[in-house]
Amino acid sequence: MSAPVVLQATPSDQETDVVLGQAIIVAFDQALDTSTLNDSTFSLTFPAPTQVLTSGQLVAGEAAPSTFNVEGVWSFADDTTGRTIATFTPTRHFQENTLYTAMLLGADASLSTEDVMNPAGESMNVSYQWTFTTGILNLLTPPPVSPLLDAFPALQLDQIKVIPRRRIGQDLSQSFDILFPDDIDPTSFSVEDLYMSIEPLLGDPTVSVPQALQYAAVITGNKIQITVTGWPSS
Repeated sequence: MSAPVVLQATPSDQETDVVLGQAIIVAFDQALDTSTLNDSTFSLTFPAPTQVLTSGQLVAGEAAPSTFNVEGVWSFADDTTGRTIATFTPTRHFQENTLYTAMLLGADASLSTEDVMNPAGESMNVSYQWTFTTGILNLLTPPPVSPLLDAFPALQLDQIKVIPRRRIGQDLSQSFDILFPDDIDPTSFSVEDLYMSIEPLLGDPTVSVPQALQYAAVITGNKIQITVTGWPSS
């Protein structure tokens, strides 16, 4: 057998406006030993928010780069020719307007003793790295038609505005608005799908999101007002 090679990755390299609920799908040119595709051989990272730096974090007067790792679960399938299709599903949706970097380690990786292999024990010769950037809104199942009352073509992300969240109680319950360019047809999309996209808008990705959050949506004209309650104050 020859060394395994990545044929295609989704999202593709330098793709933009990636939806926040997107899974990472990688197609290989042959069957893999799927046990070798794990946290040691795959990374998905994004830049950490700006933080106060200490002198120990500075190198030659410049801030050392800092990133967050995205956790997730792998699943595998074979196509009709027996080639492995690997899917990485993040445990939390992506952050909006964020650059992500994905990497699969091959035999050329100097900082790891593990790499992606086929069942014969042959490693990928060259590591595979790509980047993509998310958009501003996520309808996990995009509406098949425009949600606007007038049947315009499908909306572009830059036509939708998200008004920053605001506190509405003593705890951290909050509300924010999603504005469309025209009045909305509430029957043209699933509000439940929209709720699933809210988490990346709530804030710090290092803070666990409570399981008991409750969502409500009020649609008025061209505005969807989302209210999120059940967030503890500490």
